[in-house]
Amino acid sequence: MSVPHLLEKKKMIYVKMNWKITADETNTNHIVKGNSMDANDRYDSLLKYYGEHYNVDAELLKAQIKAESNFNPGAVSPAGARGLAQFMPETFLEWYKKVWNPKLNDFGFEVESSNPEISICLQAAYMSMLLIRYGGNVSHALAAYNWGMGNVDKIKDQVNFQILLPEETRNYIERILS
Repeated sequence: MSVPHLLEKKKMIYVKMNWKITADETNTNHIVKGNSMDANDRYDSLLKYYGEHYNVDAELLKAQIKAESNFNPGAVSPAGARGLAQFMPETFLEWYKKVWNPKLNDFGFEVESSNPEISICLQAAYMSMLLIRYGGNVSHALAAYNWGMGNVDKIKDQVNFQILLPEETRNYIERILS
């Protein structure tokens, strides 16, 4: 289990797979009791920190999490994607080993994929790579996140790019960018 970072004067305590967040003295708008903070705001410090670290807009990352898991760190899709950012096991393990801990074995996926900080860190790193790969084109990066890089790379007709995407991917991009 990782030790959470101290971010923006907010003390974040990781307890039994649940975040408890307390606000600093200068901003009492976000003081919470237990885990009652609005899910839309619960991860803002982590999104800001990792967004800045990987040069990805925190609001884009937040909209992705809303679309992927509705801020549920324990979310599991029918296809087997897990966590806030809904990584498939292979992608999660690849990026976990690249940016978090090279020693994770395959059995650690179920536990670590529900850790909000790890999920957000990997999401930001992965989106950073996609944005670089697709020349800063957010729609292309989101399409690759949702549908896969190989599928996106097969589309050569850039004029009709959106039309050539599967409906699910078009809807995904629209939900995030709207």
